Amino acid sequence: MTGNRQPVEGEFSPWGKKDDALVNELDWHTTTRSTGNNGDPRKQTFLRLFEESMDELRSYIGTLVIHVADADDVFQELCLTLWDRFDEFEPGTNFLAWARTVAFNSARTYWKRQSRRGKAALSPQLLQVFSRAHKGHSEFLELRRELVRNCLREMSESDKRFVTEVYEGNQSISKLAKQQRKTVDSLYKRLSRLREKLRQCVERRSND
Repeated sequence: MTGNRQPVEGEFSPWGKKDDALVNELDWHTTTRSTGNNGDPRKQTFLRLFEESMDELRSYIGTLVIHVADADDVFQELCLTLWDRFDEFEPGTNFLAWARTVAFNSARTYWKRQSRRGKAALSPQLLQVFSRAHKGHSEFLELRRELVRNCLREMSESDKRFVTEVYEGNQSISKLAKQQRKTVDSLYKRLSRLREKLRQCVERRSND
């Protein structure tokens, strides 16, 4: 899982791996390092917590490491490290907070290696600044997501389903137009109207 593995044909993500491919590989890794089997509750708990936090951890590593290719390697190494150190995690506490601490140390180790190789490196102090900035941005985004979820509840079922199909189902407008026997232009106009409605709702709730 570490190193510069090339993505298989059909895989795509900003960092070279689909999330599903990464989770599947981590699933294999946890099995080979576990004395239990695929039904091991500890392993299943880890995979569930990891999947819930994966996007946030990837974004966090990307902020601290900066270089995309290197960030991919550091993130993959982090995934294995989290499993290897999972015994240190206290059940019932915040997994993401614990994983972020491990991730910060992984990024710090990366920059130390860069420094030893004579390359420019971020100082621990600057890493802390980046870490705090990312946390603040993440909290802001989560607030915005919650506001959007609340605003979606105010929509009709058909409008809510349409927005969900476009943004969460990754459906193209042209494909939806064929399925619904409507013109592409009419669906773009509908989407534009609903986005504006959501924007106004979010702004209104933000000011409450």
